[in-house]
Amino acid sequence: MEIAEKRKEKDKYLVLKYYQQVSIDGLAIQAAEACNNEEKDLKLTVSYSLARLKLIEDYLPYDKHLCAHALNTEKLSKRFFEKVLKDSDKDDFYAHVALGNYHCMTARELKSEKIKKQRVDTYRLVVNFYTQMLRCDSMNAYAANGLAITIAENGHIEQAKDIFNQVREANVANPNGWVNLAHAYVESIGDCDEHEAMYESLKNSERALHLNPSDKTILYNLALVQQSYAQQIADLSLEQRDSISMHCAIRHLECGQRTFRAMVHVDEHTLYDKKIVKQRERYGETLHTQLERKLTEQIRFEEEKRQKFEFAKKKREEEAAAEKEKCRLEQTEKEKMKEARRRWMRKVREDNRMRASRQVDKGDMDEEKKAKRRNRKRKERAIEEEEEKIEKKKMLDKKDKRISR
Repeated sequence: MEIAEKRKEKDKYLVLKYYQQVSIDGLAIQAAEACNNEEKDLKLTVSYSLARLKLIEDYLPYDKHLCAHALNTEKLSKRFFEKVLKDSDKDDFYAHVALGNYHCMTARELKSEKIKKQRVDTYRLVVNFYTQMLRCDSMNAYAANGLAITIAENGHIEQAKDIFNQVREANVANPNGWVNLAHAYVESIGDCDEHEAMYESLKNSERALHLNPSDKTILYNLALVQQSYAQQIADLSLEQRDSISMHCAIRHLECGQRTFRAMVHVDEHTLYDKKIVKQRERYGETLHTQLERKLTEQIRFEEEKRQKFEFAKKKREEEAAAEKEKCRLEQTEKEKMKEARRRWMRKVREDNRMRASRQVDKGDMDEEKKAKRRNRKRKERAIEEEEEKIEKKKMLDKKDKRISR
């Protein structure tokens, strides 16, 4: 509480000092108006000092442009910066960047289609301011950052992301690079994987907050991205999401809700609209209820899906076991048939051998009989021939006896 009170007192002191300085510089400008051309530089110096004063960061801790926004003096600052470029230093980097920022903000408000040409011309003017600055100083991160924002707002997200990455690499400690890169990833959701783009946006927002944890704009952006991430998960179908991502979305949403509630109850002056923050908080409560309900549905859906999967798995295992048993029985039957065939073939071969053996034996017996028959015939012929010889001899003997008588 003491710290907050001291901070309020310091802010009051700074605001009072700001008004005093504006008053003094205003009087100085009036006096310089009456001066001759030789004292023109003095007038320009005072104008430049006043313009920088209206946008300087140290006077109020909330935002570097708080004074200009809070006191509605953007146009006054614009005129002073234009004077600096015209009459003093045409290459002043602060004036170029400030005017680029002013015209970028103006172009962003020109949303009607009737003034589309005016919006395009204003954006061209913005690009001109930033590019002129980059020609003078190619390493100027603020001009490059503004140029990337302008490119992104005109729909060229991928080119803008490349520049934001270069700005981030050139000045790692600057949270604006991370914030703008996060916005670019959110804008590119329609052109790539939504989950990946939102994840990158969350990561970059968290890095930006780590670099500047007291920046409420970054804090608001992070809470907004967290809420958008939760909404994205909630919009997915049951098949596209899972309970883990749902739990993660709820955690991000709850973190964003705590941020919104804290920002609503901030007593100090803020750049953001507390009414919008309250609307975001109420919407977050509705979204939280919706996510809790969808988480219950998701868990039930995943349980049913798991049961169906287990049932299908069990059925597949049973079918596989039955098929395996069927194959085993078929294989056993085939083996039995093969064994029976082998036994039958062995029997056939045995029968054939036995038949062949019998045929050989029979052939041998026939040959023996034939030989015996031949021998018998030879013997019979020999006997017959012997008998014929004996008979002839007897006849010759008888004939000889008759002759001798």
